[in-house]
This record gives sequence, C-alpha cells and structure tokens, in this order.
Amino acid sequence: MKTIRIRARLLRCLSMSLLFLSLFAVQAMAETYYVSQLGNDSPNNCNSAKSTTQTNQLLTISKGVACLSAGDTLYIHGGTYTGPDNVVDSSAFTVNTGTNWSFGAITIAGYPSETVIIQPPANNAGIGLNTAVEYLIFKDLVIDAVNSSGNDAQGIYTSDGANHIRFVRIEVKNSSNFGIVFSDSGADGVPTNHEVYDCLVHDNGSGTASTNGHGFYITTSGNRIEGCEIYGNLGYGFHIYNETGERDVSNNVITKNRIHGNGRNTSTASFGIVLAWGDGNLVSNNLIYNNIYGGIQVYTGSTNAMIYNNTVYGNGVRSIVMQHYDGPPSIKNNIVWNNGDDINNLGQGTPVCSNNVTLETDDDLDCDSGRVTADPSFVNAAANDFQIKLISSARNAGLALTEVPDDFEGVTRPRGASYDIGAYEWHLGPP
Repeated sequence: MKTIRIRARLLRCLSMSLLFLSLFAVQAMAETYYVSQLGNDSPNNCNSAKSTTQTNQLLTISKGVACLSAGDTLYIHGGTYTGPDNVVDSSAFTVNTGTNWSFGAITIAGYPSETVIIQPPANNAGIGLNTAVEYLIFKDLVIDAVNSSGNDAQGIYTSDGANHIRFVRIEVKNSSNFGIVFSDSGADGVPTNHEVYDCLVHDNGSGTASTNGHGFYITTSGNRIEGCEIYGNLGYGFHIYNETGERDVSNNVITKNRIHGNGRNTSTASFGIVLAWGDGNLVSNNLIYNNIYGGIQVYTGSTNAMIYNNTVYGNGVRSIVMQHYDGPPSIKNNIVWNNGDDINNLGQGTPVCSNNVTLETDDDLDCDSGRVTADPSFVNAAANDFQIKLISSARNAGLALTEVPDDFEGVTRPRGASYDIGAYEWHLGPP
C-alpha cells in the first residue's frame, strides 16, 4: 500500500509539473503587436508589427487583431480611428479566440497613457462579437459612435456564442441605439459570463422610441458589471430583460456602479435598472440617483431578485417598484430617500423587505420590518456624495448579508456592531 501511495503522489506531482510547464510555454510564446496611425498595412505585416517603432507597425485595428493568438496582446497607439477597417468585428474580420484567463486570454488595449478613440461607421458596432470567441480582454478604449445610425449601431455587441469577454476602462458614448448589448448566445439559459469593470456608458440613444437608447441591454446570464458610471442614456441605464425564454437572463451581478440621469425620453417610464424574466439577479452597493423617472423596477417574470445595500436618491417619480414578478424579490438594507415616492409593491406576492431607510408613506409596501425613517444624513447629497455621517440613522442598522461583504468603495462590512444601510459603510480614513 505504501508503494501505491508513493506512486500516486509522484503521478500527481508529474501532472502538476506538466500543467505548469504548459502554462509557462503559452506565456513564453505570447507576442505583443502594435497598431499606429504612423504605420502601414502593406508592406508592414504581423511580424513587423511586433516592432516598437511606429512606422513598422500596422495601420488598422482589424489587421492588428487578426495577428493575435491565445495569450497575445495588441496595443493601439493614440488617435481617432475611423472607417470600416477600424472596428473589431468577428463576422467581417479575423478575431481568434482565447483559451483561459490565466495565460490564454487575448488582450486588445489602448497604448498606456494614450487616448484611443474608435468611431465606427454607420450601422456598425465599435466592438462586435458574433461568433463563439471567448477569453478576450478589451482595455482603455473609447467607443464614440457619433457617426452611428441604424439598428446595428451599438457601441459594443456580443451574440451567437461569444462568452467570457472582459471590458476594462472602456468608454461607450453617442450610439444612436444602445451602448452595450449582451444578446442571446444561441440557446436559452446558456450564460455568457461577461465582465465589465470601471467603464463609462453614457449619452446613448436618439429619437423617441420607447425601446431605444439603454445604456446596457442584457438578455443573457452570469454577467458582472462593477465600478461603472452609467448616465444620460435615452432609455434605461440597465435593461436586464428577455421575454423569449424564462430565466435565461439570470445570475447577473450589478454592483458598485453610479447610475444617474437616465431616461431622457420622458414619454416613457425608464428606470435606472429593470430586472425581468430572470432568476437570482443581484443589485448591490449601487448609487442610483436623479434618474428622470425611476430607480429600480422588478418586473414581469422575475424571481428571487436581490436588491441589497443600494442608495436610491432623488429619482423623479419612482424609487423601487415591484410589479408582475413571478417570485417575490428581497429588498434589504437600502437607503430610499427624497424620491418621487417610496418603495412600492404592485405585485401579487409579498416581497422579503427589511431594514430599509425610507419614509414609507404609502399603504401597500409590505416593507415594515426593521424600517428606519430618520434622515440618513448624507455628507453632501447636493454634490452627489452619498457617504453617510457618523450620526446617520443608517449606521449599524442593517442585516448581515453574505452577498454584500464590502461597500461601494471596497470597505469591508461591517465596521461597527452590524452592517450599515445603503451603499456606503461608515469608516474613518481612506478605504
């Protein structure tokens, strides 16, 4: 038996060694390519595009992207890139796939400290992924869809099997249609698992169509949007919604975002966030303020929505409204203050509501448990600083929630005897 155990250990050690060697080999083979407006697509090629001399590099983004394999990086030098060859479009150009997050991702990024603006032509997305590519990272790019028009004029669009795409510090603006769209991946319930961090999505949508101009339009599952600012869009800030198949827009996480000034189309009731036809979507630690119509809408077909530790302030008509849901949502630890009305339950079930700061002046709310009605005492709400003061009624008045281990700034919860209510945990000093 001892010999068998020794052999088993040796086999495990050998397997781990081979794994590390293979990962090291992928990392060692990774290449870095460059695109520059001083470059040329011919006679320059992928080999010369490895040079740090800009005149040796490629001229167009599509040519640079075509050079990439798993683990490779493309840096795009600063400038404004226009025309049909200066987009990332997997249905029109070569876009190879990554293999994993460890060493096999493909990175397409703006060159450090330089501003890269992509202005797609009419009826084109700046980044369009319509094939089964995965493990791609986009960083430090501006998608300015100022020339956009037509139904395909999204800033960013993914569909048809694209999954595990990460967007970091991307600005998406001026699309005539939607800012960012994560669409069906070919089968109901198949998650796309996209990640969006520290992005700006603003001023998208034109005209008056009620279905136009959302910052995010998400019809897939397993996505995470964190640390972004979503503002000034014609429609909803987040439209998380798929009526074509129940619960295929599930397990999305919307956390630590600023969502404000959305719903410019005042002829429709657009919210900062709507959750519909999905299960287990989490909205936590967001600042949702000054949207033209409303803050959060839990809507048709939604089940088990979790609305935790948000600050909902100054929204014009509605704060948090629940209607036509299939399963009652949980509304916990939210500051809901100075909105057109307080929390409203217009659905047929009884939501799990507790420990919210709200005046709660209506009769149909079912949100009395642990309710706090005293002023939350923001640092400076007029300047959109929703941190709470030492004297705040929200301090130590919340429930411990495993889904919310920290606050809007990453401060660990709790700092006092129990959780604070709202997006911020009161603390001394920097986070």
